[in-house]
Amino acid sequence: MTRKHKADLHHCLAHSKSEIASLIASLDKLSFSFDR
Repeated sequence: MTRKHKADLHHCLAHSKSEIASLIASLDKLSFSFDR
């Protein structure tokens, strides 16, 4: 595995983590609006 390969993989992981985080955030907002 080359260094660039690792960097790309790391970037991909970081991106999917932020995607998941924003998904969770929007779900939280949804459940919050349903709670009221």
